[in-house]
Amino acid sequence: MRIYKNKKINFKNGQIMLLTAIFFMTFALTICLGFINPIIEQAKISANYWSSKNSYYVAESGIEESLYRFKKDDIFDEDQDFTINGLSVLIYPSGTEDLKILRSKYIGSLYKKEMIVNAKKDEDNKVTIIDWREN
Repeated sequence: MRIYKNKKINFKNGQIMLLTAIFFMTFALTICLGFINPIIEQAKISANYWSSKNSYYVAESGIEESLYRFKKDDIFDEDQDFTINGLSVLIYPSGTEDLKILRSKYIGSLYKKEMIVNAKKDEDNKVTIIDWREN
């Protein structure tokens, strides 16, 4: 068995190629992330938009349900929880027999929406909306 003690090993072959490959991969990764990041941000904005819009319509549906019940003399005196399209909305009626303040509140994971309606009923059982606000 031979033992080589003072033999020089040439380490200069391929170092530049390896260094160039690392720089190229870093550059390519930076470019790819630069293109992907705005797409991800736009998807998040779109999801927030639909969640916000959904909270508005669910709260509005709660108001419409309570106005319908007010017109049909089927209004409830205590707070009530409705499920609309799988989402829960709270209705808070208050006021007198002919003048009602109806509150509809939806509390979702990202957004909450509250609508307040003042409504009056005539002798003809006709409902008139005096004020419609949203918070």
